[in-house]
Amino acid sequence: MREAEGSGSVQKEARQAALALHESAPRMQKMLAGNEGSNEKGGGGYSMKFIADAKCSSCGGTGLYVGLAEKDGAAVVCNTCDGTGCEKIVINYTPFDHRIKPSNVLHVFQVNPGICIGSGGDKKLKLSDFGGMPFKDWADGKPFPPKSEDRKFTCPAWWYQSANYEKKPHWDECIGYGSFSQCPSFKDKAGCWERFDREQKGGGK
Repeated sequence: MREAEGSGSVQKEARQAALALHESAPRMQKMLAGNEGSNEKGGGGYSMKFIADAKCSSCGGTGLYVGLAEKDGAAVVCNTCDGTGCEKIVINYTPFDHRIKPSNVLHVFQVNPGICIGSGGDKKLKLSDFGGMPFKDWADGKPFPPKSEDRKFTCPAWWYQSANYEKKPHWDECIGYGSFSQCPSFKDKAGCWERFDREQKGGGK
């Protein structure tokens, strides 16, 4: 594979540089980056472009690529930088100045552990049945309240595998099953949550 193996870090560094440029010298940034003047919603209401010449992440700046198939002094012209050794990084973005309020969100969840969240076609379920908190509470900066996990449809191990792996219980009873829902204790997951709560409080099993 001859694509830029380290392009992720280069992109990250470029974004950090763009952010620093935006914060320290916005007037210069508009002049150099090229303010396109679009009235996009969100952010500052205009698009920006950050351009940087970086040492090519594929060839290390030599302009020549040596991979697994190039041996004994052989090299090919790097197709990332076209042999120049210089990789041009271009980031188009809209400057951020506030978080945008969504138009159709009613309830917020810390994570989705891999299930469908919704009221269903028959409307027998409520969003709160899946845990979480009202959008207004989340927007006001309130933390997720105790027992706001999806305790109705997931067990502690399933939920915290996604939410916070450090809090995921590693109980012997959970070992040896292909999926969480196949665990014999899953049908009594309310009991598993009670045990989890006790252990979080330092009460043991």
